[in-house]
Amino acid sequence: MLSRVPNKPIMAWSGQTLMHPSLTRKIRISSIDSSPEKVKAESLEQYADLVAKQLTALRSDAPDGQSADLRAGWMLWQTSLREFLYFEQEILVPNPKDYTAQWEERPANKSRKGSRNLWIYEKDLGAKRFSVTTVAGAKIQPYFDVPPPTDPNLYFFKVQGEEISPGKPRRCCSR
Repeated sequence: MLSRVPNKPIMAWSGQTLMHPSLTRKIRISSIDSSPEKVKAESLEQYADLVAKQLTALRSDAPDGQSADLRAGWMLWQTSLREFLYFEQEILVPNPKDYTAQWEERPANKSRKGSRNLWIYEKDLGAKRFSVTTVAGAKIQPYFDVPPPTDPNLYFFKVQGEEISPGKPRRCCSR
């Protein structure tokens, strides 16, 4: 589940790319001074091992040992609890050859320390798919695409009910 503020319709997130908070994982990198391609390969190999282990465990429980796939079910919800989006996506083992990477430098300012993060892009689409943070321990953060509004596997839910005041519906059950 990923919350969104209620100041815009939940469907506004459709077609957007978002960071995947629940699949962020700690990793080890040799050096932040290494080439972006070397750190990309190290990071994606560790992430691929994690996904492959999860997929192996899942398939070991499948009756035929093969048919199961690893999926993430997403519920994007407004903090006002009025609108919701649901969809699923298969989680695949990434192949480092399908990606390119670059270092992203953020200079220090009055309110935060400087950082050096690796951004990893899908070669075919140019879309950002992972970021590797290097401050306070290395972590890999995957990104995901919210399907477009025309995707038949995207489900939109809106709370129905009597509006008590602007933006506040009466809940279904009284106490």
